[in-house]
Amino acid sequence: MSAAVALVPGSSPAGRTIVQPRALRRIAEAVVAELVGVDPSEVSVELSGVQGRLAVTAATPLGLRVARVPGTLIERAVGIGEEVARRLAELADRRVGRVEVRFTHLDVTGAVRRVG
Repeated sequence: MSAAVALVPGSSPAGRTIVQPRALRRIAEAVVAELVGVDPSEVSVELSGVQGRLAVTAATPLGLRVARVPGTLIERAVGIGEEVARRLAELADRRVGRVEVRFTHLDVTGAVRRVG
């Protein structure tokens, strides 16, 4: 007895997608930038491996939108780190073991200054 497998024309069997390190770093930079409210070009991300999981270190300015959120800077950094880990798992299918977020400065670009 034999079985035949019919493929739909133009389709291929399920495979594996490999995300290159440079692309993964760009994804992480974009996620961090979106979360802190700055341009991705202002974010720097380093990736490394720790016990089979991804370790992410991000250096970023703190955008005004995030600066105005209640809580300490540490609480904000932890929340951003948790969201970065979740989004990298979702977008790139990577298990993230650690995320470190360092705020380099306050970005006041686009801030409205009141005089008077």
